[in-house]
Amino acid sequence: MTEKEAATEKSMDLLRMAIAKSRLLKPQTEEKIGVTPTALVIGGGISGMTAASNLGKQGFKTYIIEKDKILGGNLNNLNILYPIQQEASIFLNEIKAEVENNNNIQVFLESKINDIRGYIGNYDVIIEDSKKEIHNLKIGTIIVATGGQELKPEGLFQYKKGNQNVIT
Repeated sequence: MTEKEAATEKSMDLLRMAIAKSRLLKPQTEEKIGVTPTALVIGGGISGMTAASNLGKQGFKTYIIEKDKILGGNLNNLNILYPIQQEASIFLNEIKAEVENNNNIQVFLESKINDIRGYIGNYDVIIEDSKKEIHNLKIGTIIVATGGQELKPEGLFQYKKGNQNVIT
């Protein structure tokens, strides 16, 4: 038997085995599980506050977890927003007011997440706030809106200031 014939025979055996196995399979049953109608937003910058504000307006209980003392994230360090030429503080204060005046939103400043357990739609989240108090929250969805910054590739990808072969 040639190598080609042996390979064909082996593939036919594998196919026969797969078909035999499929005859024994049973259909999966569809299960419905309840979803907790609350949200956790990790990060109190402009993205996190916007997400929380929109969820709060829709009637969902929403928690914002921020590691700093104030909301706003990187927007606190800006002066003028381009291209609208608006002062960042005015824009930031508007969204902060929306968050603070919405009864569906609870903000934890200077806080951290100690543990997250569960599955989609039903998470148990343990938060430690600025007073070292522990809060156990039942959460249905988690939004990660942590701040971003540019990558400084020092030491990565053979990037060196004197290497002319690497362009970033």
